[in-house]
Amino acid sequence: MNKDDVIKYIKVLPDDERLSFLDELSVEYRDLDRQIQKRMWASRREGERDELEEQLIKNINTNSLKIEEMYEKVSGHWVYEDLIYRFYHHSFKAFRSQEYTEEMVSLFSSLLNVELNERFMRIVRQGTGKVFDNKVNDYWSEETRPIVDAFLHAKYFLDMLYRYREKEVRSSSLPSGWASILYLYNIR
Repeated sequence: MNKDDVIKYIKVLPDDERLSFLDELSVEYRDLDRQIQKRMWASRREGERDELEEQLIKNINTNSLKIEEMYEKVSGHWVYEDLIYRFYHHSFKAFRSQEYTEEMVSLFSSLLNVELNERFMRIVRQGTGKVFDNKVNDYWSEETRPIVDAFLHAKYFLDMLYRYREKEVRSSSLPSGWASILYLYNIR
């Protein structure tokens, strides 16, 4: 399969299948994925990116209370502290973090009608939809670390939304946290 065939093939694959396919290829072909992503991003006009960012800011402001409520819920003792502890304690209760990950992703999706960042969503897919089984104990880290990873990545984005929830307008200054939010929504 030559380079042009690979490009044609992976362009038509859904994001999760494309990433799985690329995982099996050499580093050279993974670089192709990066090039395609850059082209897809560049194809969005500057004005369209500006409009999406403005709409996102408006939606974050409108949903500030929902963001605060989710932040309080997920940051509290019985979620953040306890569920991470449960991972180290080898408790099946660590699996509960999946429901919070899914709730956060649902909140993120409700803020702007675009596909969320494919790398983030891949982490989420790898860390959700898992059911505890006693066999998990034999491979605890391999089975549960993706769950914790997904939760922590989602919590990071929730923390950034909480931090920037009262952002009024776009600015020339681009703090890392806000830039991350723009990546989450494929605006940057």
